[in-house]
Amino acid sequence: MMDPKKRGIVLLMAAAFFTGACSASSEQGEVDRTAAVKEGIREGDKSAAPEESGEISEEETESVKEETENGEEGVKSSQAGMKAAGGERDTKKSRGNDACGGGREEYTGILGHVKEVRGDRVLVTSDTDEFPGVFWVLGAAEIEEFGGGDSVFVLMEDTGQRGEDEIAEYKAVQMYQAEEDSQKEHPDVLPESAPALEFSDVLSSVWAPFSVQSGSYSWNTEETGIVACGAAPLDEAWGDGAPRLKIPRYNGMDGAMYSCRAMFEPDKMAVRQWDVGDAEAGEERLIVYYHVPFVVELERGKIYEFSLEWKKENLKDNGFWGTAEYVFVTE
Repeated sequence: MMDPKKRGIVLLMAAAFFTGACSASSEQGEVDRTAAVKEGIREGDKSAAPEESGEISEEETESVKEETENGEEGVKSSQAGMKAAGGERDTKKSRGNDACGGGREEYTGILGHVKEVRGDRVLVTSDTDEFPGVFWVLGAAEIEEFGGGDSVFVLMEDTGQRGEDEIAEYKAVQMYQAEEDSQKEHPDVLPESAPALEFSDVLSSVWAPFSVQSGSYSWNTEETGIVACGAAPLDEAWGDGAPRLKIPRYNGMDGAMYSCRAMFEPDKMAVRQWDVGDAEAGEERLIVYYHVPFVVELERGKIYEFSLEWKKENLKDNGFWGTAEYVFVTE
């Protein structure tokens, strides 16, 4: 995983400029936000893209620290933000073993509201119909200050424990305040098939999105329906045509943070990860997002499958429904 301090800094900078993942924003708007991130990270010479230089120098890292609010306090906030991004989470595997292999890490991302703050834990009630309930989120208070009634996005890991009040306890991996009542944009022209999924390195000074087409999807409107059956994820990954993304080697980072967008924002997203060198061992990690985050972390030497769902119950608003799987390999 990414170095704790630098990952926290990256997350804070990205949060300042990206307000949603897989959004229906225009390409120009995405370019503007990317330029804003570049200006926030680089001072002076902005000519060398991270992909070209290979690493962010210590001087550039310092400039990120300077851009964080309130100087030294901002760096402390970045270190706390690292915890929001998962820099200090346990490396233990999930209690339930995957049928495809050994144990895997499992995480859940939801929207919710803060009901109570008690020490280093926050009581969150879910706003997600598919993942209802009330949860104690441990370590959340160390990430940033939350108050009762705050709308939040939480990426969390089940500890398998319950408190004295018998409420399930989860460990915070990522947590930040979410926008209230954000509205999805709806297409003027109905799509005929699953849209491409685009990833952009939030630290890059060059606008060079990585686009992945779906190999397997089911796409439907009120009048038409189409099904494409591609290869299984691992078979597709080892095929000649599998997309490959080269992850830049930033100073002290094991991976990189990427914005993720499709032309039409999905209702749900699941991310599965395998190690390229040991894919037969089974999935390393499964993250189920009931609310799509503004950035995701991608690591080198991995096989990824992103599974997106647009629900049929939203047909009236969207004009379509379906599912789509996107597979690619990182280097």
